[in-house]
Amino acid sequence: MAGQHGDGRPAYQHPHRDTYTHRIKKDQKTLADSIFYSLLFGLICLDQRYVFQFNISQPLFTSTLIGLLSGHVQEAVYFGALVQLLWLSNLPVGASVIPDGNIASVIGTVLYIKYSAIYAEHGYFLLLISIFLVVLFSYVGGQLDIFARYRNEHIMNHALQALKRKDKKVRLGVYIIPSLLGHFLLNALLILTGIESASWLLDILYQKVPAILNIHWRFVEIALIGTGIGMILGIYHDKKKYALIGAAAVLILIIRMIH
Repeated sequence: MAGQHGDGRPAYQHPHRDTYTHRIKKDQKTLADSIFYSLLFGLICLDQRYVFQFNISQPLFTSTLIGLLSGHVQEAVYFGALVQLLWLSNLPVGASVIPDGNIASVIGTVLYIKYSAIYAEHGYFLLLISIFLVVLFSYVGGQLDIFARYRNEHIMNHALQALKRKDKKVRLGVYIIPSLLGHFLLNALLILTGIESASWLLDILYQKVPAILNIHWRFVEIALIGTGIGMILGIYHDKKKYALIGAAAVLILIIRMIH
């Protein structure tokens, strides 16, 4: 509330101060949300290779969770279904390293729902850029995973050396916990960096998008659905579990297109 002079007249207030203060608070909330998503999904994405492997880091699951947390379920599930099909033929199972589609899909989903209202007139362009960013960050994540695996080998070498020196049981927890913590921090850092850097890019691109081109980007959605169906047929016999996940994604997308 603005102050007052001694005679009761309102004190002068800079016309842009309220707008500036509101923007600062909004930026702080956005950063807090990014940090929250980074920590939460940095932990969940450990399921991808390092613990449990219950498939809870698959895009269809993580995107649904992001939608529930943000209140944008429809947009999040839609984007999650698309990127689930994108990575269906390159699932990060076992010794696979590149690309890291699960972490990248978290980044893409957060960006898609964050900018869906701003890009309301350019929805398919936003979809195209978000998917491009998912692919880009998936390869960055793959390289970080290679680094993390080299670090794991270093940690395990220390464990083996300790076992040889002591000629008795060695507590592996001392070595496993730092390894998992390192993976978690790398995951969280990639997600946070991806969201914040891509947000800066999308803020700039919004001023450059010709509205007349928006209709042409719809083919991105159709192409991903067609590609996903082909991938499902290709992996059905060897990876039925993942084929079912893909089938669920296709069903979600078809229902959305009908409505």
